Amino acid sequence: MQQPGPMQFGPYLVLEQIGAGGMGAVYRARDLRLEREVAIKVLHSHLEMAGARERFLREARAVSSLSHPNICTVFDIGEERGDPYLVMELLKGESLKERIHNREPMIEADLKAVGIQMGMALAAAHGKGIVHRDIKPANLFLVENPAGEIQIKVLDFGLAKLESDRLLYGESGQLTRTGSTVGTVEYMSPEQARGLELDPRSDLFSFGAVLYEMATGDVPFVGATSAVVFSELLGKDPVPARTKNTALSVEMDRIIRRLLVKDRDGRMQSAGEMADAFREMGRSRLTGVRAAVAAPVKAVTTGPEPEVVVPVTADKPAWSGPDRRTRSEVRNPSQERRTAQSISDPTARFVRQRRPSTSRITAGVTRASSRDTMQIAVPVQESVTDAPAGEVSHSQTRLWVVGALMLLAIAAIGGYYVSRGVGATVGANVVDGTLQMTTFENSTGDELLDDLPAVALQVLLAESTVVKLADYAPTQVQQTSSAQATASGSAAYVTGTISSQGSTYRIRAQILRTGDGTRLASEEAYAASIVELPTALSQLAVALRAHLGETPEQAAANSVPLSVEATASLTALASYGRGTSLLRAGSAVSAAEQFARASNDDPAFALARMDRSEALRIAGAEPEAAAAIEPLRSKEQKGSECQRDRIIFMLSAPEAGLDTAQKWATTCGGMSQAQVALSRMLLLNGRPADAETAGNRALALDPLSHEANSASTLAMLAEDHYESALKLQQKATAAQVSSAGLTLMAAYLRGDAGAQSQALAALQTSQSWEDQWAYVTVLANQGRIAAAVQYGQTVAARRAAQPTIASSAVRIRARLAAIESMAGHCGTSAALTPSVDALLPTAPATVFFSALAAGWCHRRPPAEVRLTGVAYVTLLPVLVAWGSGDATTAITDLQAAKPSSTGPIVGTIRGELHLQQKQNIFAIGAFESVLTHRGAALLTGAIVYPAAQAGLASTYKSMGDEPNSTRIQAALKSTWSAADANEPLLQRVSHQAAPN
Repeated sequence: MQQPGPMQFGPYLVLEQIGAGGMGAVYRARDLRLEREVAIKVLHSHLEMAGARERFLREARAVSSLSHPNICTVFDIGEERGDPYLVMELLKGESLKERIHNREPMIEADLKAVGIQMGMALAAAHGKGIVHRDIKPANLFLVENPAGEIQIKVLDFGLAKLESDRLLYGESGQLTRTGSTVGTVEYMSPEQARGLELDPRSDLFSFGAVLYEMATGDVPFVGATSAVVFSELLGKDPVPARTKNTALSVEMDRIIRRLLVKDRDGRMQSAGEMADAFREMGRSRLTGVRAAVAAPVKAVTTGPEPEVVVPVTADKPAWSGPDRRTRSEVRNPSQERRTAQSISDPTARFVRQRRPSTSRITAGVTRASSRDTMQIAVPVQESVTDAPAGEVSHSQTRLWVVGALMLLAIAAIGGYYVSRGVGATVGANVVDGTLQMTTFENSTGDELLDDLPAVALQVLLAESTVVKLADYAPTQVQQTSSAQATASGSAAYVTGTISSQGSTYRIRAQILRTGDGTRLASEEAYAASIVELPTALSQLAVALRAHLGETPEQAAANSVPLSVEATASLTALASYGRGTSLLRAGSAVSAAEQFARASNDDPAFALARMDRSEALRIAGAEPEAAAAIEPLRSKEQKGSECQRDRIIFMLSAPEAGLDTAQKWATTCGGMSQAQVALSRMLLLNGRPADAETAGNRALALDPLSHEANSASTLAMLAEDHYESALKLQQKATAAQVSSAGLTLMAAYLRGDAGAQSQALAALQTSQSWEDQWAYVTVLANQGRIAAAVQYGQTVAARRAAQPTIASSAVRIRARLAAIESMAGHCGTSAALTPSVDALLPTAPATVFFSALAAGWCHRRPPAEVRLTGVAYVTLLPVLVAWGSGDATTAITDLQAAKPSSTGPIVGTIRGELHLQQKQNIFAIGAFESVLTHRGAALLTGAIVYPAAQAGLASTYKSMGDEPNSTRIQAALKSTWSAADANEPLLQRVSHQAAPN
């Protein structure tokens, strides 16, 4: 082949040209010194643009420092006749572009292999401060390693971007210009498209686009021209890969989605994290399979086994191995088999063999004289009924007498103790799944103790970081413990009894397997008086935790007494139990009142304060929620790690909310509340797929939780999974933990008239903020603005009369003002906007919607609004600038705003600002980003979706694109089919007017 350049570059003899670019060529050559073939990339001086040489050599030196099996190695750099060149390894194989040229999806095993290798390659480059900027199929080369496996090689670090700069800026372009758009448009990151400073996360997005094409055969962003592709890239999320290729796993689809998140803060944050995500694929399923295969098979016996009595001495440890058993040690065949357990002091003096009835103790206790250790014979399986009196041996009678004397002695000094019961080996988890706390039978005659054992043990077991515990709330209807556990889908449940004799109280707790009622473990605690019950319950919880995955030492060391974790006040604990029941069922206001009673009984009751704050937040009362939790800010927290992490989360600033929620959910992975909080924060940060995952974890832990069902439903709606959301709420309706408002939203989005009618009927009696505002939102998005405002005003008036949640009335009026502004009713909006005095610093949502109402109608929000709200809502400066007529500053401030629950509102505002600046392509992208996710737009509580339709139609009209303008206008009329024809939003397109 004829060579356009010299036949030799230094010691490298050119054999043939194998590639060409805008500023140079690639040759196959032979290294005359080492007798090996290499590839030489040459930058021809007569084609280069200003500054190209310096950047070429600088990048060459940087990339030559990379030594990684998945990066094409640079051997040498040089210059020949003024032409700089790079010498690289010569690869034999094909580019990824060639592999997928037929638009056929690759198998998932290859996707995973490429993903892991790309993660490692990019991690190596990013670790040296090198961002590729042009990850695309043509720059990824596939070779076969010696084992016959696929191996990826990343090419063209640095050179490709020079060519793109020349195309973008021309021969005199500024190559070092900050924010230069470098890359191939179909695989470009949004920040590249916007000309922002790039970091390694840009490469992750680009690889996400490549991975999408590998998985589906199609690029994620398609268009006939670069302008259209830019619009798609900036404004739309691609069709989920799994929709195009149903063979993809959910895990692979989730990875692709996370890589293609438009805001880089919500994207995977590092190449190492990406590689780990690919490695983890399928691991949880494999772990489950391997565990099932490796699980030991237990022998099942139908009759009693002989008791093995093991001698216990101070010098010789007890041991019950079968090959140590002798004939002389086997006796009383009718008795249960026992295994020795060792319990260390100082708790040993409170531990003795539990008795199967209130009249006899049936186990021996031997105290070692020279060591602080007790050896206890523990039955592996306990008889449900008492043995006949005649079967009690003389040794058992003597032990009963000794035990009775010990009991009397302990009672005499006013203490308590725990009696060890049956169960698996202490420290092993007898429950394979979630544990449900259920009702204890109360035979004391004291109604105060009806729910106290279950509520207290729920609090105490929740301290554990290993126990998966469903939320407990006293049932409103008569339901057996087994039925409660079955309804929650728990693998096992805790139940028991509390009884009294004189001033002494006995609490017996059992862990039973759901379904067949098999007893997995049993423990007892005794208290000499009612005031000792919290202490006895604390010790009982430690004993139970030793059956749930913790050793006795771990359980004791990591336990916090009930009086510290919650309260020593039984009346406060009873009020708290009623509050948890109401909150779990969705009655937030009534729950808040019960939590307030608990706090009044014991001001140091931190859990009551936290749950009251949560209930008020759910009720829409922001300032009251903040006031309820604020006293904990200045107090030293002495509770469990789970409780401390929760307090940190609830007191954190909004920008730290996701990090603190993640910490809480990681520490306390078995706590449904923590997963709900994480789901909410992920959704606030624009990560609905991850929010749904966290919501589903909460649901798995507690299917009967109103908040868990709501969290998962919200995420599904944000992802436009309307049918799944509707089915989940319909299932929750059967369990009486649904949200009529979320059901209405899901039915409206799906177009299910029957389900809408049912939801509207349920809404008639609902006092829930969530339900009431959902109805306002659906009315407004149908174009029935007057009806929405009238209903909202009625609700606001009722709420203003309730001191507990009075601020929620102001919040409703602020949202109504925003709706009126976006609909073009600026006069009405000004009248509805709450006064500055009502905009409290602890009400960020109220402040935001008030500022939105003013900014949208080009009214400058009062200065006081900025001062009180800027610390809470990052979009306030944008709204202030917009309201002041400074669109340029507003756009600049908007670039720094992080994603939040107002994400679709951000898109609509961005579109309006770009349209105002006549930046039509960017305006189209912004409006399209809102219209792509109708569910997320609806969840804002405003009329974001129809407003974006109007903005998009106006943009097309201003460009002279009548067909697209007419098409979008028709879609708007369909969305607002119930609206009056004279609505300003409908009239906007024909007049080409921005909202005023």
